[in-house]
Amino acid sequence: MEEDGKGDADAQEGEKRRVHFGSLEADAARSRHEDRDREIDQDEDMGNDNNNDQASQLRRAQASGNVNVSTEASETLELSASALQEQEKRALALLEIETQRKARALVVPTSDAQVKAQLRELGHPICLFGERPADRRDRLRKELALLEVDASERDEIQARLDRASAIAAKRARTSESHDDDQPQDQTDATREIVAATTEAETRNETFYSKANFELVEARRQLCTFSWERARARLAKERAETGSQEALLGVDDAILSFEDKVKQFEVEASQVGDRRPLTCCAIARGHARMVTGSARGWARVWDRETFEHTWTMADHSDRIVDVAINEANSGPQADEAFFVATASADCTTKLWRVPIHKNVSAGETDVDMNDAPGGKSGGGVSSTDFADDAEATAAQAAADQEELAKSLKPVGTLDGHAQRLSRVAWHPMGTLVGTSSFDHTWRLWDVESQRAILVQDGHEAPVYAFAFHPDGSLALSGDLKGVARLWDLRSGKAIHALMGHAGQILGADFSVNGYHVATGSSDNTARIWDLRKKTSLHTLPGHMSIVRDVRFDPVHGAVLATASYDQVCRLWDAPEGILLADLRAHDKMVTGVAWSPLGDALLTCSYDRTWKVFAPSRFMGI
Repeated sequence: MEEDGKGDADAQEGEKRRVHFGSLEADAARSRHEDRDREIDQDEDMGNDNNNDQASQLRRAQASGNVNVSTEASETLELSASALQEQEKRALALLEIETQRKARALVVPTSDAQVKAQLRELGHPICLFGERPADRRDRLRKELALLEVDASERDEIQARLDRASAIAAKRARTSESHDDDQPQDQTDATREIVAATTEAETRNETFYSKANFELVEARRQLCTFSWERARARLAKERAETGSQEALLGVDDAILSFEDKVKQFEVEASQVGDRRPLTCCAIARGHARMVTGSARGWARVWDRETFEHTWTMADHSDRIVDVAINEANSGPQADEAFFVATASADCTTKLWRVPIHKNVSAGETDVDMNDAPGGKSGGGVSSTDFADDAEATAAQAAADQEELAKSLKPVGTLDGHAQRLSRVAWHPMGTLVGTSSFDHTWRLWDVESQRAILVQDGHEAPVYAFAFHPDGSLALSGDLKGVARLWDLRSGKAIHALMGHAGQILGADFSVNGYHVATGSSDNTARIWDLRKKTSLHTLPGHMSIVRDVRFDPVHGAVLATASYDQVCRLWDAPEGILLADLRAHDKMVTGVAWSPLGDALLTCSYDRTWKVFAPSRFMGI
């Protein structure tokens, strides 16, 4: 019985220890659920990683400027920091390109000393380490170009920089996360350029001064006079071009005139003074010529007999220019004409020259042999020295006699602070214009002998000066190569003629009223068209300084240029073609003048002689 009870207990304990594995389908389903949960977790992890990658890529795209994202504070898209920087770079590049374009069009001095002087005026170092003259000239051109950039273009570029700065400031206020990417407002170089340009504009600002009563009255007279002259000139031009026959007739006349000047040869030659001759002029209403010399004397010569008639000696320094009043009128017009002489003594003298000959003047004509050493000979002896001493004493006595019988000035125009360079009579006949090394030109009333206008505006000494044939304009050229046109009726500077690389030494208007010629120390002459405000032709034929330029007074179709290369050249003005070379002087030619009918040309030279060129007497034979 006990064994049976023990067996039952073992059987119950075995039942408690039995392991049940369950259904295989349930296990498979449970495994699938676990795998699915594991995959979901992995997908979530990968999604988070992808989101992080996209965010980083978006940030990189924003930093590069390719993607713009709006913010909650503003509905407009803001430029990124790199985009702002690129915009600023493009604006500066645009400024640099415009500066280079301006630099290519600028004309700067070729002299290294002048380049240094201009750099000093601009406030820049005159020389940098290792800089050559060519590099220094390029640097000056660039600095001048920066000052020449147009205000509208500079304002546009500045507006772009201001917009970039405003956007950057807005980003700084609205988003603190982009503080590190904020671009600079504006580079120091750009600020300096804008400041320099603004300062230059302030320095070059146009201003006007109140005109005095004499100037106001003179301008009223100038208006009436110039309108009448312009009306007459235009009427003549319409008559000459009104029909095909008239136009062909004018062309034939010009061609015939050019054929004559091609045959110019020396008709007369005379020693004008014991010192070099500096200027000359021909009276249109009378057969008289005037020459000025470095001695301060001016002599009058008969155009037909080539004899010396009068002497004008009252200057204390050399005469630099002479001008004859072409508007001489009145009851004594047939008895005398008026001459103005400008001198390095800072004064202009006015002379009344009688038409009749001074009887004693012919006895004082200068001869080459009058000067010491003028005689030819092989050896030197005591007799030669005695002859030279006697010749010198005789010449001194003749000079004193000539000086005693010379003309006396009827007026003196004194007011310039430095030496004069040119003088010109206004076509109206009552005004005289002078240019000076004091950077001004002046308009003088002949009757009162007062300066009614002192015109500044040039940055260098004013040398060339001329009046328009209508009397409405004046042209002044300075030693920096700039020629300015002035309206005498309003007092305004209406245009600047820039193109010469050297000093402007001579200027003249054509009778057609719209062509202007200038001569320069760059060995060229230029013909300008005032209608187009451009240079029509550059005449590069001379080998040295072009000292004087003159249009023919008949057609204005032939331009004469006098140069220090000892040659006077004649040019076809409308075409810019060389017509003739007049070679007769031994030294530099200092002046040239046309006869009233254009049938002769007067030149003077540093060799102390003047010469008259006229068509060959053998023409047509």
